[in-house]
Amino acid sequence: MADLHTAARNGDAARILQLVAIGADLNARDKLSRTPLHLAAWAGQTEALKLLLAHGALVAAAAMDDMNALHFAAQKGNVEALRAVITAGASVNSKTRKGDSALMIAAKGGHGPAVELLLKRGANPRAANHKGQTAADLAKDEGVKAALQAAAAAAAAAAAAGPATAPAAPKAATKAGGGVDGGGSGAKRERETAAVAAAADGGGSGEASGPVVGPADALVLTGDQLQREAAESVGAQAGSKQWEPLTSMWARNARQHGSLVAVADPHQPGAPSLTYAELHQLILDFGAGLRSLGLEPEDRVCLFSEDSSRWLIADQGIMAAGAADAVRGSSAPDAELHFILRHARPRGLVVQDAATLGRMLPALAQPPARNAPAQEGAPRLKFIAVLWPKDGDGLDAAAAAAPCPVLRFDGVLAAGREARGDGGAGFQPHAPGPQELATLVYTSGTTGHPKGVMLTHGNLASQVDNFPFFLEVTPGDTALSLLPPWHIYQRTTALYLASRAAKEVYTTKFKFRDDLTAHPPDHFVCVPLVLETLHSRVMAKLRAETGVKGAVVAALLSASLAYVSANRVAQGMSLAFARVARPFWVGLWAALLAALLRPLHQLADALVFSKVRAALGIRKTVVSGGGSLPPHLDDFFEAAGVTVLVGYGLTETAPVLTCRRASPSSANIRGSVGLPIPGTTIKIVDPATLQEVPDGQQGLVLARGPGVMRG
Repeated sequence: MADLHTAARNGDAARILQLVAIGADLNARDKLSRTPLHLAAWAGQTEALKLLLAHGALVAAAAMDDMNALHFAAQKGNVEALRAVITAGASVNSKTRKGDSALMIAAKGGHGPAVELLLKRGANPRAANHKGQTAADLAKDEGVKAALQAAAAAAAAAAAAGPATAPAAPKAATKAGGGVDGGGSGAKRERETAAVAAAADGGGSGEASGPVVGPADALVLTGDQLQREAAESVGAQAGSKQWEPLTSMWARNARQHGSLVAVADPHQPGAPSLTYAELHQLILDFGAGLRSLGLEPEDRVCLFSEDSSRWLIADQGIMAAGAADAVRGSSAPDAELHFILRHARPRGLVVQDAATLGRMLPALAQPPARNAPAQEGAPRLKFIAVLWPKDGDGLDAAAAAAPCPVLRFDGVLAAGREARGDGGAGFQPHAPGPQELATLVYTSGTTGHPKGVMLTHGNLASQVDNFPFFLEVTPGDTALSLLPPWHIYQRTTALYLASRAAKEVYTTKFKFRDDLTAHPPDHFVCVPLVLETLHSRVMAKLRAETGVKGAVVAALLSASLAYVSANRVAQGMSLAFARVARPFWVGLWAALLAALLRPLHQLADALVFSKVRAALGIRKTVVSGGGSLPPHLDDFFEAAGVTVLVGYGLTETAPVLTCRRASPSSANIRGSVGLPIPGTTIKIVDPATLQEVPDGQQGLVLARGPGVMRG
């Protein structure tokens, strides 16, 4: 046995620190594919376990039979180890290859206190393994069995009543009839995760009340020094509002806005356009179809496709079935998609087309060895669905080589309609809790394998709840969708638009400039490169003007840009004076200059910028994210009278942490990324000490809030 494994099993913290210092692999495997974390959890060495986690041990790493640290801790009933692993982000309902959850394992071992803790942390007492056995069926201790039966009955009653009435978990009795303090309720988690982002130029305030300026690269950390209770963040942003999963909005929209167009797909075959009533039924059909194919709650499905109405139907259908999806674009490299197929441990695969399926076949060909970890070998799929099949696309040949049934999109819908039956009573969409996994979003693999970011239903809902802070959308508004759907920025924006009954029009990088005219959007969400492209196109046309007209246009453009700059200083909205007091005479001069230039700016607006706005087609708001917006673009679009908001966030924060606001105007400070969204706290700290630094000093941005990932 490797030295680090021995130290972990024995709880030798000093030796662990020595080995970490010399570069020992924290996730090394022994001959049974166990990591040091597995042995620490099994042996109940809680301090060693926390030490390994703090230095980067993977909490979700799987050993033989897909057992992870949570399962090993449950096997021995180690309550403190269970608590530490759950705090670090372990999925309390994760299952082994045989379908056993930690709750089942603890119940089988007669570990009452462990059963109690797992129930309090949200373990599902109704879940069954591959033999159809629940935790109560496996329990040998009568007290434990009775507690599990009571919990299952309470969960069934809560499911019938609706998600807002979920009961507290009952205590699991031991043979002596006693209980144990589980350390928290099912509505609270024991951790707080911090997003740590490197500031580009040290700008911004250390307080959440001021704009945060210029954060660039970002790194998400979890650690004991930043842990509190993350679930309280979800509760804080929701206030007294009862939990309502995003998946419930489709039924609400169908009732209240059923005739409004939800999505338009002008560049797909048949150019489909769906109302909210139609979209709701298709989501239910797809979810019921997947359930009929064997998909179960808490399963995972890989979704490899580009943006379209069918992508949305698949994504929400997967959630309606109670599963989570691991998403990536079909244009990603084969090696990256193959890795995700193995790493996500999916039970289903949804692909864009037959060509994408053909590219995935090599990853589906080799079964894993008997005791291989989950990341090795092919996934055990129950089905494959193809969103956009075509005649003569070779799908039949690819399906013949696949290891499981392959269905076309319409086939999944047909199976769902049959399963739902008349009136749809045969299928009830899953009602997820806020801590349930909603999606795995894989970050770029340019520096190694992609990393799967675990975002919960609570993470996504918090974003949708907070979008009105900076972007007001009304039913019937139109938005142009250009970014890829696996980009969490695009995804949460699309969910927010749907929650407000807006219309989403799907476009492509080759068609979006034409679609700005053909489908003028009220709102356009994009990255800075798109705005740079639009700016270059406009400037090329302006510079093409020659003679007197060209000279007038150039002069008016220069005057407008000068007016914008002077007006910012006069209004106290210039970052040039964010860290130093603006001299009185500077403000006075800026106000005078702005007054002198205002008539020229108004003339430029009438003669030039009105035509620019008409050509752009954007009627209300542009939201830019995914990178810093160059100052010349901020200047140009302000002069042109186009409202541009800039946000900042990470995939790991679902993603928005801060954003500028259109109203009041003092909240749209050009050159900044705005204010933290409600429920989010931000500080600028020294990276070595995590202590706050003075304004203007470079540091790390610490952020906590309801959008921060589970792990």
